[in-house]
Amino acid sequence: MNINSLNENDFESNPNNLIFLKNLVEDSYSTICLDSAFSVFKSINEILYLIYSDYKKSIILYNLLNNQKIIEIKNAHNDFILIFRHYLDKINNMDLILSISPYDNNIKLWKVSNLECILNLTNVNNFGRLEAGCLLYYENNNYILSSNCNYDHISDPIKIFDFKGNKLKEINNSSEVTKFIDIYYDFKLYKTYIITGNTGFSKSYDLKTNKIYKIYDDSDYDYHISLIINNINDKIHLIESSIGGFIRVWDFHSAILLKKIDIKSNYGGQILYGLCLWNKKYLFIGNNKKQILLLELKHYKVLKQFQCNNGSIITIKKIVHSKYGECLISLGVKGAIQLWIIKQ
Repeated sequence: MNINSLNENDFESNPNNLIFLKNLVEDSYSTICLDSAFSVFKSINEILYLIYSDYKKSIILYNLLNNQKIIEIKNAHNDFILIFRHYLDKINNMDLILSISPYDNNIKLWKVSNLECILNLTNVNNFGRLEAGCLLYYENNNYILSSNCNYDHISDPIKIFDFKGNKLKEINNSSEVTKFIDIYYDFKLYKTYIITGNTGFSKSYDLKTNKIYKIYDDSDYDYHISLIINNINDKIHLIESSIGGFIRVWDFHSAILLKKIDIKSNYGGQILYGLCLWNKKYLFIGNNKKQILLLELKHYKVLKQFQCNNGSIITIKKIVHSKYGECLISLGVKGAIQLWIIKQ
């Protein structure tokens, strides 16, 4: 998930000193306008994994500690696989991966240990392609959420499935296309929210009531690609990137716009994609200029632009490596997944 889970003072490394180290793999497949094109995570048995797809529609499990491909499942979907989400199944104590192929309209669930497919949801949307999905642990059960879709004024709602493939309910409150979906749990209020980035607005839903909680709208129509929650001193901020070239920071519970950073105008016509928090103090942003931007969140200032030469940077994830410490993993549309480390 994109929700930040680190404590604010866990690490104090300086992201200004980030340097490119190497290409981990060069055969990944991705596309623009979608975040979460790969997943990176530490498994329950303490292995640091990368999971991604290639041009052959294969799913590949890669060990980041010994730099080896572990398992490859060929033709894992009938079309290109564009989204991966990691999930820890607390009920069965195992790591799972959700994979989505928008064009074959399928969601699959895989056991990470052997890449066994344990669930295949077919024809999830009736009228359009899937563009997002996530996993949810709620009231001692596991669930899958699929994205809303609306093409030619025909709407497919957000759908919630159990792990047996049964559709349990629909959330019908959107006339847009959901580009990003995730879950946020407010530990203070003991409430679970769905957060979505759409073709018009970003939104949050109260999972218990299935109703819209807040709409994050500044009257500037935009495509909202990646969202992330940042909790600083009990202030919950929703941060989002957009194709229009803006970073917006919202008060999550009031939907008040706290800051709007015009990256496109100030830094040369940039379209913004994936987001990644760095210890709650910094934000990394992928763009269409083959760059990763570093933004500090105290004064909302861009500190540095890291050149990648790997096409538009779609997805960025943070890891803590046993050898390199805090690192970034990035993916551009040219297919290389790259490792960035802090220069000592």
